[in-house]
Amino acid sequence: KYLIYSDSYISNKIKFIKRAGDSFEYYGMKSLTNKTVGVVRDYGYGDVFLNATHFEKPTSNDIETNLKKLKINRIDLTLEDEFVAKSMIRRKNLTLSDYEFTKNSLSENSLHVTTGSINPRGREIIDAFNKGLIIIKGNGVFERILADYGLN
Repeated sequence: KYLIYSDSYISNKIKFIKRAGDSFEYYGMKSLTNKTVGVVRDYGYGDVFLNATHFEKPTSNDIETNLKKLKINRIDLTLEDEFVAKSMIRRKNLTLSDYEFTKNSLSENSLHVTTGSINPRGREIIDAFNKGLIIIKGNGVFERILADYGLN
């Protein structure tokens, strides 16, 4: 009602992160029974996850702390958007091969660029973005951008 949305440019997939070699796979909330899942304080994981009581959810201030806890076996799992986590692992000089992501996601949401619907140029801006997105996805630039950040 208040925003004009672009076409989706990527999907936000909140996935569980485990130690490399761990056989765990997420198959719904019951698969977390008796696990210790490190979460980031004030992050929006959704009410079903946050209100669940059949697993522990110790909090940290950031995903970097949870990844370090995961590596030294203080938690069983953590979770984050896969692209964000991979980018952060590289930026913080952690070793990506120490971790694996579950195939299944806790949640998936398509991401969009938006502008306010009261912006007189809003539709023009979104149309230009959508046109450019089609071009860079078609000519390989979008994939190269993802690859440059280790996100492909």
